[in-house]
Parts: sequence; structure tokens; C-alpha cells
Amino acid sequence: MGEAVLNRRDAGNLVQVLIGAVLRLVLQLVPFIILARTLGADDFGSFAAVVALSAGFGGLVGWGSGNLFVRDFARNSKDLKRLTGRIITTTIASGAAVSAIVFAFALFVFDVGMSATTIAILVLADCFFGRVVHLQSFALLARGKGFAAAINDVVFAATRAVAAAVFLVSASSTGIDGWAYFYLAATVVGAGIALSWSWRDIIGAPLTAVSRADLVDGASFATGASAHMMRRQVDRPLAEVLLAGEASGQYAAAARLAEAAMMPIATFFRVAYRYFFEHALNKDRVKQLIGQFVAILAAGSIAIATSLWVVAGQLDLLLGPSYANSGSALQVLAVLPFLFAMNNLAGDVLSGMDRQWERVCCELLALGLKIALLIWLAEPGVGIVWFAGIVVLADSISTLILAWRSGSSRWMAKEFKHAE
Repeated sequence: MGEAVLNRRDAGNLVQVLIGAVLRLVLQLVPFIILARTLGADDFGSFAAVVALSAGFGGLVGWGSGNLFVRDFARNSKDLKRLTGRIITTTIASGAAVSAIVFAFALFVFDVGMSATTIAILVLADCFFGRVVHLQSFALLARGKGFAAAINDVVFAATRAVAAAVFLVSASSTGIDGWAYFYLAATVVGAGIALSWSWRDIIGAPLTAVSRADLVDGASFATGASAHMMRRQVDRPLAEVLLAGEASGQYAAAARLAEAAMMPIATFFRVAYRYFFEHALNKDRVKQLIGQFVAILAAGSIAIATSLWVVAGQLDLLLGPSYANSGSALQVLAVLPFLFAMNNLAGDVLSGMDRQWERVCCELLALGLKIALLIWLAEPGVGIVWFAGIVVLADSISTLILAWRSGSSRWMAKEFKHAE
């Protein structure tokens, strides 16, 4: 029998963050249900499009410093202050630029049907404050602090759930413009509370100059993360353009549930990510990790897909009659968690082998392919089930591309780059 995938400490961290992920998933469903029912399919589609663009471009915020923290801390844990300072420096420097890019895309490219002020508020909430919490949780997990990372995520999700409830019962206007202010306030408060768990690390970390090597390596991680997230999210802003009337909101609701269901899988990778850097020189160990991870992820994906099928049958009762067609789309999208798991596994193998730029090229190719297929096959007014099928087709091809590159004989047969 092979060696256990996770040692006792890491197994404990995984349990803690998985519990946190489940709690976070439940808490995220609260504002999702409230907003979907209150805003209606049309306005919810616009909101989902802006959030998706923020998530897609959000990978550029921090300029890959979260990934660099995991890589460098796994190989040398004595430089904590500098690594934390690098996260703070790059996040401040890149946050404003990325927010401006997202704002321009939402307002001028996809014309999401909201005021410029509302778009700016939503982008600020997700592209800056939301990303700060995400990057800090990433750093906590790399240090083995699973409980603190879980608290970060749960508190952050809880504040947004409370804001949605308050918005529902007290807001004079239940439109998307009114919700934007609640969303921003909840995000700022949630970020402040979540970061209080690691304030000592943050306050003690100096703002540091970023070396040219860090900028280059950060560019590879940031571009790869952004391309990966944009590929997962780009269907929602495109749905605003290609689907007629309320169909974009109906599809966005199904896609949001499928995305949320991936959270336990994403949490697993946040814990296991550093293993590919720690064991990169041991080819047999990497192969063993791949085999054991595939078994774990396949079992989890089947359970998630089954749950999505069950939920799909009751979706109109949960969200309201305007989402009657969302259940059929969700049944098609139920395969996405498995594709996401295999895609991440293949990509993390490439990152661990110091082949991050190759991962970036694969992700950019996959993003371009998905956009091209959606524009080519999903003519304006197409049904949401057909639209969901195109999304699954594009993600399947993308997963095959990454799996092919990560399993290529080149890294199996030669020494890895950073061993030379």
C-alpha cells in the first residue's frame, strides 16, 4: 500500500477547512436564495454577470503573491514576514488597476444593464475586499492554520448572509441598486472581522519591494489563476448577451449553484496544493499523489453531482416560478464539479513541476476555446439547456488539454526544472 496522502496534522487541517467550507456553502445559499427571489431572474442575471467578471479578473489581484507564498513557504518557512509583506504590497498595488478593468468590461463590453455607480460598488466589494480575505486564507492554509482559515471563510460568508436578510426586511427598494450598498458594507465588515484572526502577521509585515523574479513568477500565477477563474465564470456575462430576457438570470442561478457545489473540492486543493511543491523532486511520490487524489476527488464529485440532481428537481420551489427552467440546466451542469476537480489536479501538477507558464498557456487556450464555442454555437435567444451543454463541452475539452500536458512523458522522463 502507498503512503498516506496527508499526515495527521494536514488531515486535521483538511477536516477543519472542509467543515468551514460546508458552513460557508450553507451561508452563501442564504443571500443567493434571497437575491434570486427578490431581484427576479432579469436583475439577478446582471448581478451574477458583474460578480463573475470580478471573480474572473480577480485572479490578477495580488499578482500571484498567494501562490508564491505557498511555493516559497513550502520550501523555506523562515521568511514569513517578507512573504506576508509581499502579499500586502502587491494586493494594494494591483487592486485598483484590476477593479478599473472589471468596471470597464462590465459597463462597456457586456453592458450588464446596471448604473455605473452600482457596478463600481459591486466591483470594489469583490475585486478588492473579497480578494484580500481570499489571499489571507490562502496564506493561513499554507502555514497549517486550518481553523483560522475556516473562521475567515465562515465569518466572511456570514456577514453577507446577514446583510441579505437585513436587505430583505428593511430596504425601501428591493432593486439591484439598493442591494449593492448592503453588499459592499457586508463585505467590508466581513473582511475586517475575518482578518482580525491574523492581524499580528499583517501589522508586523513590512511593505516590501517586489523583485523582478517575483514579478515574473507572480505574472505566471496571476495570469493562470485569472484565466482559470475567467473560464469558469465567463459563461455568465456571455449569457447576458446571448440569452434572451430572463433566460440569463435562469441560467445564472443554475451556474451559481454548480459553482457553489465545487467549494469542498476547492477547499481540498487549498490544503493539498503545497504537496506538489514539496514533492516535486520525487516523481514516484507525485504519481502516487495523483492516483490517490483522483480516487478521493472522483468519489466526492459523484456525491456532489447526485446532490445537484436532487436540488434541480426542486429549484423552482426554492427560487420562485421565474426559475422554472433552471433545474434542467443544473442537471446538465452537475458534471462540472468533476471536471473542475480533474482540471485543478492537472494544473497543480504543472505548477509543482515549475511548469506554470505551460499551465498559463493551457488555461488561456481553454478560455479562448470556451468563448469561441459559446459565441459560435449559442446564437442569441438559444435555450439555457443547450447553452449549459456547450459550457460542459468546452470545459471537458479544456480538462483533457491540461490532463494531457500534466501527464506528458517529458516530466516523467526528465529531471524537473528547479532541480537543474
